[in-house]
Amino acid sequence: MITINDHKQQALFDPWAFICPKRRQLLDEGWPGLFRTHLLHELPVKEISPFFSSHWGRPSKELYSMLGALLLQQAMDLTDEHSVEHFCFDLCWHYGLDITQESDSAKYICTKTLWSARQLMIENNLDPLLFERTSDKLARVFEVNTGHQRIDSVHVFSNMRRLSRLGIFIRTIRKFLRNLKRQHAELWGLIDERFAERYLAEKTLLQVSADLLALIERFKEQAAVCQMHSYKLMQRVFSEHGEIKGDEPLTVKPAKEVPSDSLQNPSDPEATYDGHKGQGYQVQVMETYTTTADKEQKEQFYYLRYNGKHYWLARRRCLEQTDEFIERYRWRSGIEATMSEYATLTGVKRLRVRGMAAVRYCAVLKAAGLNLMRAARVQRARMKARLRAAAAASQPLRAFFLSFKEQFAGLIGNRAWFSLPEPAQADDGLAWAT
Repeated sequence: MITINDHKQQALFDPWAFICPKRRQLLDEGWPGLFRTHLLHELPVKEISPFFSSHWGRPSKELYSMLGALLLQQAMDLTDEHSVEHFCFDLCWHYGLDITQESDSAKYICTKTLWSARQLMIENNLDPLLFERTSDKLARVFEVNTGHQRIDSVHVFSNMRRLSRLGIFIRTIRKFLRNLKRQHAELWGLIDERFAERYLAEKTLLQVSADLLALIERFKEQAAVCQMHSYKLMQRVFSEHGEIKGDEPLTVKPAKEVPSDSLQNPSDPEATYDGHKGQGYQVQVMETYTTTADKEQKEQFYYLRYNGKHYWLARRRCLEQTDEFIERYRWRSGIEATMSEYATLTGVKRLRVRGMAAVRYCAVLKAAGLNLMRAARVQRARMKARLRAAAAASQPLRAFFLSFKEQFAGLIGNRAWFSLPEPAQADDGLAWAT
């Protein structure tokens, strides 16, 4: 049965009254308060609720807290086991997800529930919707001007082993042989025993190419085998690496002729190859920026290292030193800090999943989590600025009261003592200015 709480409804009694004021202010100023106040009710609960029944079955976990846990897991780069621990015991998670009850049904979630919820998000393409809603909400709250945008990319490694060209052939053939024996045992007799044993010894690229072609030709008349995913992988590998011209014998293409979108690992068929960064995926990240920032004057040093073979690179470096290029590129270079934080804070460069859909899900939710963490820092900085402004504004009034105190005390002697409260500390950043 489906379970959904209305987090917009105010409670008659504050369920967080047990938290002392200082700790409560830290929660309100950080990401838990921001997430609870502005983002929790923006999660795509309405879109995922049709996959749960309202009449029969065991009660589901509260859907807002479950989807919020998926977002926080990717933002903090946590495993499923660590995510369960945070969901059960972390006060920041409880406050951000607005979990007020102490029962196991509210503050416990198992890894199987995380897997199922994540699979629903991936299969129904709900991760872009979650990112869009949370980003739009933060843009409205912080009045972000989206008129200027800049883009960069990051290379992502999925959870797969790096294979050489020889390793790709061997792994593909092994995968097909295992699946053939499991799914079509009656056809296993068509495989020579020495053929299977051959893959326990050292092999060459040309030899495994011939073996791959032999398997393709032997089973091309078997319709059931041709529909196997591993058989299609063999056909793909041969078309990308092998070549037969007319009556000439089989040859292996040179490495430079193999396309960049060729198969990199049978376990992750959608991964591609980048000549600069290797095997994996490319994630494009775009952020907004403002052109009103003051240009900082810093002493800089440039070094040009090139020779005759790299003349074009030397010309490019010279162009980069011109004032026109620096003025134009300084808006573009600001995204490098975002990409660094995206990689180090969320761990997007090393994922625990395989496949394009799963990689996209992780990359999108990690970007949404990064927006949350950066917005929380902006919120805290604004609070400190308001507090400093309030403290500065109170100085003339305080000076007036001190002067009045001295004059009045002189008139009445030592009959009364007066004291003024200490001014608010401008640097603690723990209270709103009122």
